Amino acid sequence: MSFADIARELYALPPAEFTAARNRKASGEHAAAIKALPKPSAAVWAINLLATHEPEELDHLAALGDAMRQAQADLDRATLSSLGAGRRQLVTAIAKQAAELAADAGHKLSAAALVEIQDTLQAALSDPDAAAAVASGVLLRTLESDGLESVDLTDAVAAPTVRRKATKDDTAKRAREAAQKAADEAQEEADSVAVELAAVEKQLAAARKRQDTADAARDAAQRALDEAVEAASSAAEDLEEIESEHAKKERERDRAVRNAERARDATK
Repeated sequence: MSFADIARELYALPPAEFTAARNRKASGEHAAAIKALPKPSAAVWAINLLATHEPEELDHLAALGDAMRQAQADLDRATLSSLGAGRRQLVTAIAKQAAELAADAGHKLSAAALVEIQDTLQAALSDPDAAAAVASGVLLRTLESDGLESVDLTDAVAAPTVRRKATKDDTAKRAREAAQKAADEAQEEADSVAVELAAVEKQLAAARKRQDTADAARDAAQRALDEAVEAASSAAEDLEEIESEHAKKERERDRAVRNAERARDATK
């Protein structure tokens, strides 16, 4: 088995199993090179899984990068704009695929690892040599691109990579496939969001109906309260008037009693 084959086999293993497997493989003419292979990060492992199990995904990515560079060279702004619109969706979809492969292998990727994968895929889009490194299955570290300079590939792969040579027709065909895939992914996401939106709109309508019912009940209660306050105020006024009249009649009675007593006394 060649060194490249051994490296691909090792980098397809979960990171937790890498060191022990590497040490077992470190024998024969490639012993030193194998022993020097570094343990991959979770992000790098997931990218290598993608290269091993879903290489066509990375073919789409490389083709899109080729087509964008060709459109830029041809000053074809319409094509460049069309391809650029699907770039983010494609990168997101491929990164999601890598995360699913990792999860199927028993390792859930962190948010930071997903960002590293997306950065590496963006680098592959910008540089064909970076695309070859990502597709090699023996990537050693994540990649970055500033969009201007060539991607730094120093110590990036365990074995030499072969840059894919594509004709202009092949590039255009693969670019169309990549753009269509991105469009399909975007449409699938839009359909999913539309279904979720419909469910939320149904909940919103029910909530508004409950709110209207509550508002009507509140208004009725407020009217009843206002009527009760008015009735209580009227009753208080009536009570005050009657109490005043009652006190007046008591005084009149007391005067009448005193007058009667004086009249009786005068007859004696």
